Order: sequence, then C-alpha cells, then structure tokens
Amino acid sequence: MIVKTSPKSSPKERTLTSEVTSVRSCPSPFFSFSFGEGVRRTDEVRGWGKVFKTLLLLSLFVFSCGKNDPAKVNKLSKTEVLKEVSTGVDAIYSDSAHVKARLITPKLVRFITDPIVEMPIGLKVNFYDKSLKINARLKADYGIRYLSKGITVVRKNVEVVNLKGDTVKTEELTWDENTDKVHSNKFVRVKTKDEIILAEGFESDISFSKYTFYKIRGTIAIRE
Repeated sequence: MIVKTSPKSSPKERTLTSEVTSVRSCPSPFFSFSFGEGVRRTDEVRGWGKVFKTLLLLSLFVFSCGKNDPAKVNKLSKTEVLKEVSTGVDAIYSDSAHVKARLITPKLVRFITDPIVEMPIGLKVNFYDKSLKINARLKADYGIRYLSKGITVVRKNVEVVNLKGDTVKTEELTWDENTDKVHSNKFVRVKTKDEIILAEGFESDISFSKYTFYKIRGTIAIRE
C-alpha cells in the first residue's frame, strides 16, 4: 500500500570549474557545486573574461542557495514522506475473527507519525451482522479514523440506511469501535416508515435499529 536522481554538471559548468584555483562549496539540498574565488590568468583580456564568468556563476549559485534553503527543503521532504496514499481502497474491518464492516473509498491517506487514516474525498461503509448480512449502509464526503483510539468520524452529507429502510441524515457521525455505538451531537433527521424525527444529537447501535435522541425538535407523521 505504500504509495532520487543526482543532477549532472553540463560541459560548460565543468569547464568553468577547471579554471578555479581555490574553491568552496555551495550548500544545496539537491546537488553540490564548487566555484572559485580566484582564476588563472593567461593574458589580461582572457583573465578578466574568466573573472567575469566566475563572478556571474558565483551570483547565480548564491541566489540558488538562498532560494533552496536546506531547512525548508528538508521540512518539505519530511512532509512528503510522512504519509502513504492509496487509491481504489476496498478494506474489511474485523474484530475477533468477526467481520464488522467493509470500507470502500477512492482515496485513503495513512499518516506515519500519527496513527491516523484519512478518507478526504468520500467513503462508503457496509456494516455486517454475525451472519455476514448487511444491516446498514453509510456514505459520507469525508472520514477520518483514529487507529489508537478505535474511533472513526465521518462528516459532510452523512447518510445511513438500515435494514428496515430507515434513513439517518446528519453532518457528522462518530463510530466508537470499542462500544459498537455510533453517535452525533449535530442536527439529525431520521426518517422511518411512520414518521420523520428531527433532533439535536442521537445515539444508536451500528445496525442503526435502536435510537436514543438527545433533544427532539419535532416529529412529523407520515401518512400513506
């Protein structure tokens, strides 16, 4: 799931370097290059020409060293290698040999330093009962899982449909894998066969068949 070339000096650069009498290095994170403080002199005209070329080369590489600050480049490089990106992920979550959920996401980012897995462009989750039958389906625009805590949070356009056809809609939902409970402190809309329930927060099991509402704002009866 885990998802360097050395630049070579051009012939011109090698020629200029060979004219150097004393050298010092330019600390570049990508390559090293030596330039001179003094130049061999063969005659007055050629000597000043070489001096001019050397000074020009010096100014270019000093500018290069200023632009490619080693500390900044090193920081950027570490940022790049501290995460792994996978695409087209289809993963199974199980506990004690019991399959509990199946995750499908187009992009999954795993952070190396922190035990976190992020799903930044959407996800779908199927929840299973002990007989491996789907008892609820979830989808959301964003998700993040804290591996060490056993907690998954989904956000934005969260929708859950259970086995009975009840629909839960909210903007944030938390699944606690330790208790097999899901809950939300956000506004939630639950539509059942008989009514629509509007509430501020709720709690449920992972099959979304037993609800506990925190603050009910209203109910609407559905008439056939």
